This record gives sequence, structure tokens and C-alpha cells, in this order.
Amino acid sequence: MTQTATVAARPDSPRKLQIVETAGALFQERGFHQVSMDDIAQAVGLRGPALYRHFRSKQELLTRVVLDQITVCLEVAERAADRDGTPQQRLDQFVGDLARLALDRNEIMLWRRERRRLDAQAQLEFRRRARLLGQHTGTVLRGVRGDLDDSQIDLLSWALLSTFAHTHRFGRVVDSVGGRQRALSVLTRMAAAVAACPLPAGGGDDSALPSNYLPLGRRERIIETTTTLFNDRGFVEVSIEDIAAASDTAIATIYQYFDSKASLLYAILDRGIEGVNYVTTHLLAGVATDAAAVEALIGNYIDLAMGPHRRMFRIFDEELTALPEQQRATLLLAHRGHIDEWVGALQRVRPKMSVFEARARARTATGVASDITQTDRLRTAPAARAALASVLGAIVLG
Repeated sequence: MTQTATVAARPDSPRKLQIVETAGALFQERGFHQVSMDDIAQAVGLRGPALYRHFRSKQELLTRVVLDQITVCLEVAERAADRDGTPQQRLDQFVGDLARLALDRNEIMLWRRERRRLDAQAQLEFRRRARLLGQHTGTVLRGVRGDLDDSQIDLLSWALLSTFAHTHRFGRVVDSVGGRQRALSVLTRMAAAVAACPLPAGGGDDSALPSNYLPLGRRERIIETTTTLFNDRGFVEVSIEDIAAASDTAIATIYQYFDSKASLLYAILDRGIEGVNYVTTHLLAGVATDAAAVEALIGNYIDLAMGPHRRMFRIFDEELTALPEQQRATLLLAHRGHIDEWVGALQRVRPKMSVFEARARARTATGVASDITQTDRLRTAPAARAALASVLGAIVLG
């Protein structure tokens, strides 16, 4: 039997479980740093001091939320790996159970975004459970993919798990009449296609090499340095003083260009998303067929995710909630413009594909590309770029 992770030594009260679930939903919606203990208390109908009888701090509550969530995913993988039946039946159970979980609790993959907010001890426990999750998912996949080596199974396992991590955009459809079944069908078909997609034989490391280049212009140097700091440490954990020291720039000079740290964050994301849109428009102007357009979109996004743009993708995913609502809306609208290019291309190739399905596939594909390339081990795996292209192709058209 496989090893089981334990969350708590004794059963929790219904009230405590309600607090954990509510906190997870609020963290998903607003981001950890934008949610206070008073917000959580109000959402569950408690006064602030009463909440502290259950959890001593918001950090303790985040730890509980994140570890609970990854453990639920781990238990899904364990059950599938341990069940009787054929390898295909084990895979089908894994895909079905995780798809239903992701749609019922769209915060269940919050651990992807918030895990780095954990303290050192919680990080160790999180990594232990994450390793088990990867191992059990790999066990399920090996039963149906005997053609793959360990490195390929590792990459495909995390690509499969990432496929379930982007359902928070499904909300309105899931809540409509018949919408949940439609969403479940799309999600399970994407996951099945990922599990079955062909992967190239291992080759050399084709990831982008790190660069120590800093722009000569002051404003550009500030932006470049800040992008690296936000990517490495997170928005809240970086100060203006940190930025000044890393960019070798006086604090007064930084304020000549940017009103605040938040304005720097907005500048990074705005230029990053507009850059993606510009490159995409230029790229699609030169393709001859609709099928070539889909292939070009996949290749272009992987190139961006493998290179320096990878930092912006992570910052967009993890730190967008730190911005004021109007700025968030502006950036999300610009990002939607990029996704619309995918939707149009997919519907031209597959005319019967609905807008919802095309959008779900596009958002999942771009999300998986960003997720996989954030992990050095996966990004630098043999033939990682070609493998990722096959995975994204399976997601959008499989």
C-alpha cells in the first residue's frame, strides 16, 4: 500500500472546517495578503477574537488550507494507484475524481499560487506531500504509458495535474443549467488527451540559458531588476530599498519614474501582456493556414514561457491580486485579448467547438505552459520544449 499523508491528529469541529474552507475560497479570490482575519471571521459569522480560538494567526490558517488542499489531491492519486482493475480504469478514476474535485472546489489547486507564502517548516511538509503526489500520479500514468522513461513520466505527471488547476475561470458556465456536465466533459477530455499524448525521445537541454544582462537605461534597469525580485521573492516581500540596492539606483531616482511599488508591478505586467499581444499579432500575420496558426500560438507561448517572460507569467499568476481593482480589470482585459486569438484559431480549425470549450482549452494550455516552466527540473528536462508542445497540442485539440 502507498503511504498516506495525515492532516490532523483528531477530527475538527464543523466550525473549524468551515473556517478552513472559507479562508481557502477568499485566498483564491483575493490573494493571501489581501485577506485579513477580520474578513474571514465576517465571512463565517464570527467576531474577530473568536476566530483566534481556532487559529492563532493567518499564517497558521494558510498552512492548514494549503496542506489540506494538496492532501486531498494526494488522496485522489493514492486511491487511483491502489485500486483493483486495469491500468486504464485506474487512470479513468484518477481523471474523473480530480476533475469533479476541481469543479466542486475551484480553490483546490490554490497551493500552486500560495505555497511560497508558507514558513520554512510548512514548506518542508508541503514538498514532502508534493513528492508523494507526483509519485502516485506517475504510478497511475506508468500503467498506461510503458513507453515513457522516468523523466518523461515526471513531466507528464505534473502536466496532467496542472490541467486541473485552471478551472476557476469556468465559474459562470459551471453554475448554468447543464453547465457542470459540459465543463466536466471538456476537462476530462483534456486530461485524457494529455495522458495519451506522444512525447519525443530525450535529447539535449533546450531551455533558455539564464542571462545576467541589465539594461543601461535607468527606467529599464529598474523594471528588469524588480521583475526578478518579484519573481524570486514575491511582491509583498520586496521593498523599494531592495529594488534600489539590486538595481544600483537611488531611491529618489526610482520615485522619479514610479509613484509606488504597486505602480512598478503594474508597469511590469502591462508591458509584459502587451508584449505578448504584439508578438502574437506579428506572428499570426505571417501564417498561411488555420492549423499553422494554432501551431504558431503554441510554439510562441512556449518560447515566451521558456525565456525571460517566464518571470512575468509567474508574477501575473501570483501577484495580480495586489493591484487595485481597476488596474486588475485592465490587465485581465488585455490578457483576454490574447486568449481570444487562441479561441478564434481553434474555432476555425474545429468549427463545432463552442466558445466556452475553446476558451477553456486555451486558458488551460497557457496555464500548463507557465506551470511547467516555473519548475527548473521540468523546464530543463531532455526535450522539454518538444514535450510541452505535444502536451499543449493535446490540450487544445485532443
